[in-house]
Amino acid sequence: MSSLDAITIEQEPWPEFELGHNAEAILMELTERQQHYLSHGESGAIDLRTLPLSIAEREKLRYILGHGEVTITLNSCGRSDIYETAIAGIWWLSHYNEEGELLAEQLEVTPLPAIVATDRSEIALAQQLLRQRIKTELPQAADEGVNDETDC
Repeated sequence: MSSLDAITIEQEPWPEFELGHNAEAILMELTERQQHYLSHGESGAIDLRTLPLSIAEREKLRYILGHGEVTITLNSCGRSDIYETAIAGIWWLSHYNEEGELLAEQLEVTPLPAIVATDRSEIALAQQLLRQRIKTELPQAADEGVNDETDC
C-alpha cells in the first residue's frame, strides 16, 4: 500500500442551482458556435446582459464552464476582466465602467478575444517608441544599427 492510498479524496458536490431554460439554451448555443468556428473559422459571442438570467443561472454557467488557465485584465476606460473557461476557446468577458459598474458581459467562442489583440497600427507606433527608448537608454546600441526607418 502506497502512502497515497491513505489520502482521503472528497469530491465536491454539484451545487444546488436551478438550471433555467436560458442557461441551458446558452450552453447549447455555445456548442453550435464551437462547431461553426471549427467549420468556418468564424468567432461568435453571446451577450449575457441582454438575456434574462437569474443569479443562480449565471453561477451555474460559471460552474459548468469552469475557469481555465488564462486570465487577462485590461484597464482602458474602465476595467475588463477576461478569462478562458475550462472549455478551451470559450472566453468569459466582463467590462466595467470607471465606477466599477458592470456594463457588458459576454461569452465568446474564439481562440483569443479581439479586444486583447494589438492592432497593427499600434505595433508600428510602438516600434517607433522602442527605437526612441533604445537611442535614449542605450546610445551605443543605436549607433550599431537601430534606426527610425522601417526595415522591409
